[in-house]
Amino acid sequence: MTDRPYQERLPRRIKIGYGTAEFGTVAVEFFLRLYLLIFYTDVVGLRADLAGYAVALAIIWDAITDPLMGSISDRTRSRFGKRRPYIVLGGITLAISIFVLFSPPHIHSQAGKFTFLLISYIILNTCYTIVCVPHVALGGELTFDRDERTELFGWKFLFFNLGGLFGSAVPGLLLASVETQKNLDPKAVIGLKESAFSTSAYIVGAAMIATALITVFTTRGLDHPAKEPGEPFGLVTYFKSWKTVMQNKLFAILVSAYVVATIGLSINGATAIYYYKYTLGLTELQLQYVIVVFLLTISFSIPLWIWAAQKYGKKWPGFWGVFILGVIVTLSYPFLPAKQISFPISVAIIAGMFTGTVALLDALVADIVDYDELATGEHREGLYFGFWKLASKIARAISVAIAGKALTMIGFVPNQVQTPDVSWKIGLLFGPGVGLFFIFGALIFMKMPYTNEDHHRVQEELLKRKIQQSPEAS
Repeated sequence: MTDRPYQERLPRRIKIGYGTAEFGTVAVEFFLRLYLLIFYTDVVGLRADLAGYAVALAIIWDAITDPLMGSISDRTRSRFGKRRPYIVLGGITLAISIFVLFSPPHIHSQAGKFTFLLISYIILNTCYTIVCVPHVALGGELTFDRDERTELFGWKFLFFNLGGLFGSAVPGLLLASVETQKNLDPKAVIGLKESAFSTSAYIVGAAMIATALITVFTTRGLDHPAKEPGEPFGLVTYFKSWKTVMQNKLFAILVSAYVVATIGLSINGATAIYYYKYTLGLTELQLQYVIVVFLLTISFSIPLWIWAAQKYGKKWPGFWGVFILGVIVTLSYPFLPAKQISFPISVAIIAGMFTGTVALLDALVADIVDYDELATGEHREGLYFGFWKLASKIARAISVAIAGKALTMIGFVPNQVQTPDVSWKIGLLFGPGVGLFFIFGALIFMKMPYTNEDHHRVQEELLKRKIQQSPEAS
């Protein structure tokens, strides 16, 4: 008999409590995506291509550890559950590591700066994996009902956007206060920016600890320890799991589409500050207005996408949302006029409406885990979500390396007004360089054959099996 809980309906307080940890992890993620590269190029003084390579290498390490963390949590037999202990441990260590990352010692050589960024970011990513993989896997186990799952991950995605607002606004507002300082020499400005970043890291880290604890206490009693030790865990088992997961054709198509689209999304995040600051000439405060409008629009769109998924399934709303988003990004950003905030805000509203489809993807992974359970008899939520995170990290590594190398190749020079040619090329990187990945990812996603009807049949068979294996049936 499977050891998973088959609770059909979840109280709203549990849905909200579960999603709360997403606030902290995404605050960290947005802080890193938006500001890590520009912090190390404009404040620390590391070359853009070297910064991109260091971040990419650290993310690749992180990607490799994601399925490992998923398998470890799948097998954990603690009396506190198999997911929640890692959420606490990862939340605390992640908070410490982000402060270290944004408080580097004063190193003069490019090699030294590169090495510090690489090592400290590898440590941070390891802590991030410890909290994130068990957290997302826990969500797939809290309920078996597909509509409840969609709503649960909708709450999670709502906290995703709130955390994104927090993670971008805290450093943004502190940096905006630096811009109000007049008649300062460049070294003094860099020193104030460095202080703003380290303070931001402290605040974001504190939010990470608080939200992790809320999720852990809210979901107590719902995180069951692994009851069957199964195959002894080791490197052979680990690499065998890679093969078995990728043999699931449904998951292979879904994760391929996700990787392609996430490359575009991560190029967008890595180059956003460069685009708004150096191409459009926006102030730090104006940049925050654009980000706030974008994320709030995504949040307001989530109920619409949940409704569409419940009525039409997850496939076609997901396809059209990502495809239209790609067209909007490709055709708009290179042509926006400089120093006019109304245009980027208008695009942020339109694009934000379609970005809300991301809420459907995590829920779709949980559906595919059901398909795998019917075929194999094993429930491997942690393993699948570990690979899902691995895919995200590989995409981010590729995109950050591309962004760093591209900035160096087009002639970007930090802390200076860029030439018209460089500004135009940054716009192309931020526009078609992002949007075409969305479009291609959507076309791959369209090939996935798994429908609402298919998943209903899978769940019916799983329920029949559960009833047959229950003690009452024997």
